Amino acid sequence: MKSGIYIICNIINGKVYVGQSCNIKHRKECHFSELKRRVHYNEYLQRAFCKHGEKNFEFRVIEETEERLLDDREVFWIIQHKSNHRKFGYNLDSGGNLNHHHSEVSLIKMSEAQRGNKRWLGKHHSEATKRKISEGRTGVKHWDYGKHHSKTHNLKISKALRGRKTWSYGKHLSIETRQKMSNSRMGHYTSEATRLKISKAHIGIGKGTHPSDKTREKMSLALMGNKNAQGKLR
Repeated sequence: MKSGIYIICNIINGKVYVGQSCNIKHRKECHFSELKRRVHYNEYLQRAFCKHGEKNFEFRVIEETEERLLDDREVFWIIQHKSNHRKFGYNLDSGGNLNHHHSEVSLIKMSEAQRGNKRWLGKHHSEATKRKISEGRTGVKHWDYGKHHSKTHNLKISKALRGRKTWSYGKHLSIETRQKMSNSRMGHYTSEATRLKISKAHIGIGKGTHPSDKTREKMSLALMGNKNAQGKLR
């Protein structure tokens, strides 16, 4: 096992990536394995590797040192090579595992990478944390399958939906849905008052039009079982 500082150098443009490891040989294998599979965490190094190919990248050990000095020496060599500047290298930060400083670009990317990260879905909270979450949600109504909205937001949703029709004109229902609706109407009886209102509403509509035999047959089949339809198509 050998600990020290290494670089991955692009021999086409001279840009380098500086890194540290307690086991340099193993770290080299990990880097190139991820780069070949295109899953390396460093997108700048990954893009360059894909563009120029493995044959144009060289792995070199530039200093062997004690494990306790790795952080300081990594920072030193990153400064020497200016490898955290895009013009000269591929490092995303100033180096050092304990006290390194991420660039603004790195911080933004880390934040974006964590948004919606599926690994967080399985995160286990402590009992104290779960209790606080539970207390914070007390009295909150559940909208949209568990989504929590504030009272102000719920009020806005309510106002927005006032007068909004549930059914959209031209919406196409599946055959299964239409069959269920048809079955639910079987045996339904409409009162005289309701039929009179429907009749008045349709006065003048379709005057002088005569459905074809084929259309009448379809209408008959569609209305089969509806008491109101009996005798209307004869």
